[in-house]
Amino acid sequence: MLETDTISCGEIRDTSRIELDFKVDATLNGDKVEFRLRPDNDNAAKHYRDEHIDLPKDSGAYEIRFKLKDDTGRGLTFRKECPISASEHEECPRYEGLDTRQISVADRDDLKLTIHDENWGAERRIGYILHFVDERGASVPFDPIIKNGGGTKTIIS
Repeated sequence: MLETDTISCGEIRDTSRIELDFKVDATLNGDKVEFRLRPDNDNAAKHYRDEHIDLPKDSGAYEIRFKLKDDTGRGLTFRKECPISASEHEECPRYEGLDTRQISVADRDDLKLTIHDENWGAERRIGYILHFVDERGASVPFDPIIKNGGGTKTIIS
């Protein structure tokens, strides 16, 4: 069944979502936490290029699920307040929060974050930071990039 949201005056946007699962591996290199994003299902592998999540034009909306695999011994978890910052204006957002209508938080717990990426409108790069904290509450950020191809709007006359 096709799910849709009415946008305005006959414009319909498909709200079904392609599911992408990613592991976020956290390891220590000396005292520094290093992260690696890696696909964890076939859909994610098809949409991961050059260390970026790549969502092609007119490919639809996505549910992107990040699962933390912490091998640091520091007890990393997703931060409860603002687990992600995203901006379509900067590759590395300087401010916390969502500076884009493309991304929304769907669910979060200590080791998992689920976001929705609408992937509509003009092509754009979305810089984002996944916010983690260690067991002492110290911030530990990770900042990969999503390439949104755009599109996915259907006009109904």
